[in-house]
Amino acid sequence: MPLLRAAEAGNIFSIERLAYQFLTTYLPENILTKTDRASMFNSLEVRAPFLSRALVEYSCSLPTRLKLRRGIKKYILKQLACRYLPRPIAYRKKHGFAVPVGRLIRTLFWTQCQDVLMSASNPVAAWFNRAAIETLLGEHASGRVDHGKKLWALYILFRVAERQQKRRSFARDAALAGIR
Repeated sequence: MPLLRAAEAGNIFSIERLAYQFLTTYLPENILTKTDRASMFNSLEVRAPFLSRALVEYSCSLPTRLKLRRGIKKYILKQLACRYLPRPIAYRKKHGFAVPVGRLIRTLFWTQCQDVLMSASNPVAAWFNRAAIETLLGEHASGRVDHGKKLWALYILFRVAERQQKRRSFARDAALAGIR
């Protein structure tokens, strides 16, 4: 593959070097792994058509000006797409499939989240201002402010602290009972 040979020789521009790093690390170790696991979990067969070896080799051989022009990434692909799709569709920004954490906390997990975060017996509860957590919960419940990410991070921290406390307690009890 031309890009790979050039990268190994150190003869490529920084954008090409980034593409090489993406192809050899982030893509196989992160994106494709997550896609594979998620698709298997949901009994789906997923294909990545743009990862055909021939297509990757061809796209790596193209000059950078066809891949990136005036800040437009995948320039040549978008130009080709305009032959078959309306321009606004070909050039629209990517949007992911984010988990609606804020909505989930406000609905399905509201009681559980509130119980965990307001528990005075939690090992990390003393680290936080209880009134500030109550304010976050109140603003989030009313829908005035989406504190979903903050509340989720706090919820996970509190749950991990609970779990660690239970493990230490179990280990202590097992040691006292002579169980290994």
